[in-house]
Amino acid sequence: MSEILLQAIVEKLEALEIALLKQGNAGKDEELKTAVKSFQSEFIKFSVTCNVNIEKMNKLSEEIHALKVNSGNSTQNQVKHIHHFHKQVWLSVSLFIISLLLAYGWINCSNEKKSFEANDIKYRFWKANGNSHLLKIVYYTDSLYNLDKNNFIQQVVRSERNIAKQEKMHRLAGEKEKEIR
Repeated sequence: MSEILLQAIVEKLEALEIALLKQGNAGKDEELKTAVKSFQSEFIKFSVTCNVNIEKMNKLSEEIHALKVNSGNSTQNQVKHIHHFHKQVWLSVSLFIISLLLAYGWINCSNEKKSFEANDIKYRFWKANGNSHLLKIVYYTDSLYNLDKNNFIQQVVRSERNIAKQEKMHRLAGEKEKEIR
């Protein structure tokens, strides 16, 4: 559009130049001709710079439009809801968990104590030796325990170790049989 405008201005200047030539003022005409020619050359330079600037503006507007299209596709409005608990809630939950752990430990200790009391050293001795005649003479066990406690405890521990070794040997033998098959 600016090219058309500049071209119209140049044509009008040429028409003015022709009209001045017709008037016949030779001295003034030369000055006017040089002024008009310099004015024309300045307008031509101006039109060239305007064309370059218009091309740059068109490129920039195309790039801006492309960026708008690209950014419009990728951006989405998302609402993130963030819920948080108050410090008192966290404190009460943590204290509740700690109290549960303490209650579990207390119950576990109580059960172990009852189990230990139930599995007194005398009864472990009977299970470890597995002697059927021993069951007939149960009332002698109390006297044996009371007579020599240390020896009685050592015999029970030794017998339990032997049973554990035998169980381990049976387990290893079972594993080797499975490997052979």
